[in-house]
Parts: sequence; C-alpha cells; structure tokens
Amino acid sequence: MVKYPLAHCANLLPAQVTSTLNPALKKKIRARNMSAFRERRRYSRADVKWPVTFLAAKDKTGGETENVSPSGALVSCKDVPPLKENLRIVIKAPGHQPINVSGKVVRSTTLTPSEDSPSYGVGIQFTQISENDLRFLRSLVQNRYVKIDRRRL
Repeated sequence: MVKYPLAHCANLLPAQVTSTLNPALKKKIRARNMSAFRERRRYSRADVKWPVTFLAAKDKTGGETENVSPSGALVSCKDVPPLKENLRIVIKAPGHQPINVSGKVVRSTTLTPSEDSPSYGVGIQFTQISENDLRFLRSLVQNRYVKIDRRRL
C-alpha cells in the first residue's frame, strides 16, 4: 500500500485518491477540500419549475425557474437579460399570486450549447421583494427541506 502525506493528497483530484488510502486519511482529505467550498448563500434553495418573465427597459424575455430562494433564483432561458441591469421579474407560482420582484443578473452560464437553440442558466439576485412574497418563498424553502430531512430519518 502506498501512503502519501496529507499535504500531497489534498492537491490530488478525487479520482486520483485511490481506495488504498486508509479511511482516516480519506476523511481528512475530504474535510480539507470541502472547507475551501463553504456555502456562501444566505438561504437554501427549492427546486421548482415556474414560468418567469423578465422586463428590462427595452426588452421582455421569458424563462423557467430551476430553483428559488427568498434572495434569488436560477432561471433557464433562451435569451440572457442584460448583466447588472435592474429588471422587473414576474414569477408565476402555482396556487399563489404572481411574485413581482426587482432584481439583477449576477451570473449566466450556458446550460445547453447549441447553434440552433442554446439554453442559458441565469442567476438572479432579488433587490426588492414584498413581505408577502418573501414569507411565501421562505415557507416554500423551509417546507421542502423539512420534507427531505424527514425522508432521511
């Protein structure tokens, strides 16, 4: 069995750390690597698919949420709204009045690279949201995660 010092193993890709390493060393490596990727989000997110409309100064674009939180959303769409521009965003949640928020695009990635019909993932940060909609989204996220935790028991 080959034994590597912890400092060396922490720089390897997970596939390079073989099963021949002792379990205690693997645990230390995982803990060290995961500490570099701490979650910076303030809220958890709920995976939901809801229609979205972006209203910019000169544009109107549609999409669908991938996930939402009380502070933002990830939206898949065919056209990327302008980066950092203030937008009015309407999210149509089933069984609830439309959620009207102000927000801005903080990131975008290509979900489906295609010349004919590319799809983009757009990260939206909410800059203004009503108390009613904020409570609704907090409740949604909390209820989704309570259900997941109960299933693990």
